[in-house]
Amino acid sequence: MKITKITISKLAAIGGEHVIEFTKEPRKSAGIFAISGPTGSGKSTILDALCLALYDRIPRFQQSVGRARIDDAGNSDISQNDVRNILRRGTGRGFAEVEFVDDNKETYASRWSVHRSHYNPVGKLQN
Repeated sequence: MKITKITISKLAAIGGEHVIEFTKEPRKSAGIFAISGPTGSGKSTILDALCLALYDRIPRFQQSVGRARIDDAGNSDISQNDVRNILRRGTGRGFAEVEFVDDNKETYASRWSVHRSHYNPVGKLQN
């Protein structure tokens, strides 16, 4: 499997919609590259989005032990290791999408999304 594109919208540190294309320059011919930037710029969120789109899981969220709950918008609470926690605060919806090519050159896309009721930034997170 070769990842060709990652699209992220309104998850954690990443506001708006951003596309990372590995089939266009400068990443196409880079070979090896680094994900770098200051604290809070979205480096881990890129990896989280990849895991969400492919596996519906975020490894760093799974490290949370216990049943702690945190306040969420709309007068509700949510488990601290629930992957829906990655939705950027103050937004009504977000998603992660990964496009990839398999060994037979078939292209696939996998998408994970989350939204609040009526896409309202203070609505209850939906399953």
